[in-house]
Amino acid sequence: MSDVQRFRHDGIDGMACYENGAWVSHEDYADLKSQRDALAAENAALKNFAWSEVVAADQEKEDRGMMECTGARDRFISMQTPATDAYLNSVRAEGIEILTGKLQQLIDEGTFDAKEIGVAAGTIHEGAQIAAQLRAGKDGE
Repeated sequence: MSDVQRFRHDGIDGMACYENGAWVSHEDYADLKSQRDALAAENAALKNFAWSEVVAADQEKEDRGMMECTGARDRFISMQTPATDAYLNSVRAEGIEILTGKLQQLIDEGTFDAKEIGVAAGTIHEGAQIAAQLRAGKDGE
């Protein structure tokens, strides 16, 4: 991870480097966002892998006729990852917003005929609602 310089406005001289400053440079912010995105993608992949291993272990026990369960599946299901879930929901919402933005652009450019405009407008409206639900942590429900 790169060294991120933090800044604060000191009133007279403008922005100055301070250990506990409230601002970072745009380049550092973009770098941190990129690193966060990579970590979130890896974390999601690890969750998926771990789940597949739990299912495979349970299947192996069942195949061998073992009745005793370790409870790994229940522990995995009850595991909470709110930061990962919120981040993945924000990525999903961003994808929906990109799509609805493109649909709005096509409407504005006159690409659709009268019948299609209603469908596209409805899709934009529903997309906005789903994106808002995702951002609120409701998984698009």
